[in-house]
Amino acid sequence: MVRFSPGTKPEEQVVKNVQIFAVQGHPEFDEGIVAGLVEFRLKAGIFDSETAADVEKRSKWPNHGIDILGRAIWGVLGVAA
Repeated sequence: MVRFSPGTKPEEQVVKNVQIFAVQGHPEFDEGIVAGLVEFRLKAGIFDSETAADVEKRSKWPNHGIDILGRAIWGVLGVAA
């Protein structure tokens, strides 16, 4: 995501007037989406049962995507969380 400083005119949109936010991975993938992808890949032979079991085990680990990462993204965008 890219946000230019407030009031920046199109001709002024250069690196010194910009904020850039990047994440690795796909924060939009929630537990349900990932479970469906893993099930599909297991049935298609892309994942073996050991990999699918490992994903299932790790899916129960604590996740701070909404309460920490989500609020940080909204903050970067200038939106109240």
